[in-house]
Amino acid sequence: MLDSGGKRWRPVLGLMFAEAYGRDVRESIESGDFERNNDVLYAAALTEIIHNGSLIADDLEDKSLMRRGKPCTYITYGEDYAVNSATLMYIAPIIQMKQFIHDKDKQQAFQDIYQEEMFNIHFGQNWDIHWHNGKKMPTEKQYMHCVINKTSVLPRLCARLIGVILELSEEETRAIVQYTVSLGAAFQIQDDLICITSAEYAKERGSLGEDIHEGKRTLMVLNTYDPANKNVSLAEKDRLLEILDMGTNDDELILEAIAIMRKSGSIDYATQKSKQLLQDAWSGLQPVLPDGNTKK
Repeated sequence: MLDSGGKRWRPVLGLMFAEAYGRDVRESIESGDFERNNDVLYAAALTEIIHNGSLIADDLEDKSLMRRGKPCTYITYGEDYAVNSATLMYIAPIIQMKQFIHDKDKQQAFQDIYQEEMFNIHFGQNWDIHWHNGKKMPTEKQYMHCVINKTSVLPRLCARLIGVILELSEEETRAIVQYTVSLGAAFQIQDDLICITSAEYAKERGSLGEDIHEGKRTLMVLNTYDPANKNVSLAEKDRLLEILDMGTNDDELILEAIAIMRKSGSIDYATQKSKQLLQDAWSGLQPVLPDGNTKK
C-alpha cells in the first residue's frame, strides 16, 4: 500500500510547517542527512503510515473494488490480512517513538495527542458508516463535524506533533491546527466532487461515482435533499436517495444520480464551499507565520 503512491499531502504539509518555523528540512533531505531532522521526519512518516492503514480498513468497510489503480488489499490478500495489517499500521509507528523523540515530556505529549486523534478518526468514521448503512440523512452541520473528526484528523495529528517538536506557542499551534481542520474539510469535499466528475479517478477506483455505489451522504447529496433547494422536485430528491440505497454498480443509475445533483446546483455549491474553507484557513494562518514565510 505504501509503495503504491498516493497524494501524501499530509506529511508534506507537516514538513512545510517545520520549514516555515526554521527547520532546514528540504536541505537535510536533499543532502541525505536525515539525522538532524529525524524527529520531524518521524512525525510526518507516522502520519502517512496511519493514513495508509486507515485506507485498508476503509476499503474493506465500504467494499471498495480498487485503490490507486489496483485491487483493494482485502480483495488481493483476504479480509483477515486486511484487518490485521490495518491494525498493525496503527500501532507500529507509535511503538517506535522513543527512537526519534528523546525528551520524556515530548514523549508523553505525543502519546496523549496520538490517543486523542486515533479516537477521533474512528469516531468520525463511525458516523459515516452509520449514515450510509443506516440510511440516515445528516444535516450539513453534522456532516462538517464528521469530516473534522475523520478527514481532518491526520493532518491535524501531524500539525500537533510538529507543534510539540518545535515547541510552538499555544497561538501558533492553534492556528496551524485550525488550518489543517479547514484544509481537511475542503479536501474531503473536493475528493467527493472528483469521485463523481473525474474519469481519471474512476479509472483508479474501478468505477465512476463510487460514493453513490456506497450510499455516501456527501455534501452534494445533503444540499440536493435540502428542503430549501428548489432546483429539483421532491420526486427527484427521493429518486436520488433510492439510488443511493441500492448499492448499485449500474452506470446508468449512477449517471442518473449525478445528473440530479448537477441539476440541483449542489456540485457548484460544494465547489464554492471548498474554496471558501481554503480562503478562511489561509487568512487565519497568516498572522502567526514567521516573517518572510507568508508567501510560501
